[in-house]
Amino acid sequence: MIKILMLSTILLLIGSTLYADLIDRGGGLIYDTDLNITWLQDANYAKTSGYDADGRMTWYNAKTWADNLVYHGYDDWRLPSTLQPDPNCSIQGQASHGYNCIDSEMGHLYYIELGNTGGLIPYMGQFFNLQSYWYYSSTEYSPAPDFAWGFSFLDIPSSTSNESGWQATPIKNGNCYAIAVRDGDSFPIPEDIDDDGDGYTENQGDCDDYNPTVHPGASEIHYNCTDNDCNAETPYDDLDNDGYGVASDCNDSDSNIYPDASELKHDGLDQDCNGYDLSIDIIKATYKGNKDQLKVKAVSAIKDLANLYLLGYGSMEYEESKWSIKVNNVGGDPGIVTVCGIEGCDSINTTVK
Repeated sequence: MIKILMLSTILLLIGSTLYADLIDRGGGLIYDTDLNITWLQDANYAKTSGYDADGRMTWYNAKTWADNLVYHGYDDWRLPSTLQPDPNCSIQGQASHGYNCIDSEMGHLYYIELGNTGGLIPYMGQFFNLQSYWYYSSTEYSPAPDFAWGFSFLDIPSSTSNESGWQATPIKNGNCYAIAVRDGDSFPIPEDIDDDGDGYTENQGDCDDYNPTVHPGASEIHYNCTDNDCNAETPYDDLDNDGYGVASDCNDSDSNIYPDASELKHDGLDQDCNGYDLSIDIIKATYKGNKDQLKVKAVSAIKDLANLYLLGYGSMEYEESKWSIKVNNVGGDPGIVTVCGIEGCDSINTTVK
């Protein structure tokens, strides 16, 4: 146990100094202050982004992917370069290869920034999705044009030796991985940062990136006045789809009930959400032509509280459980009269005498 604790402490101390020149800028960007380049933190972003099914591509496709990559608004990504000759490599000859090739960008990352040793299990710090196979360099192998330089961060299981930290020349038409790099420092666009950790950024459709319950595809929480799934077409407080949310709809489970809906008389329901069932009945609507006079009488279940008026003519008077109005000089038979009050309105054809 003591040995394990000591080893953990040593690794922590080493890790704090090994990549002191690597700065996590956030948003998947790792800046190398030593070489003044920015790495993608995701070492298999070609797969993560959906560009390739597993991230293994030919050298030509890998270059095309990197050269056309746009990430956080930067469009000048590329594959890492390899310096030849490199006097630090463990094998010298027609070309520099093997372990300790620290003058290549991938070798510099592996040995200098992360402090690894060739042939041993590496420490990869902030990077993730690292694959156990070759990673293409942008540099071609000049003695043989069908090959390009590459680097192995992890041991390749199919090999008899340990290729962790090994620089070699995979064939261009092979199936290798790619990690992207660009020159200079890089900073994430705020809209590309997942502030609430729900797996979606603002540029990915998160309509509230400070609320982890809000993102595309989230389950709607009814009546919380929040569009949880960021889809205006999904009702979150208008469950009956009548166009009115719970703030104004007095019955959000019945699509026939909403503000200004047509009211059905005497059914005990408040269809128009005004607080009353419509109980107005016009019991008389008479127009006398010889006097040009209109008489209207009506009743209501709420009696004197109904506050009835004849639409277009004025307030009615309440007496002996009835509401009435007499209008002189009407100007001819109106044909239809409408009586309104706090419950709503009721209409009827006039009777001409």
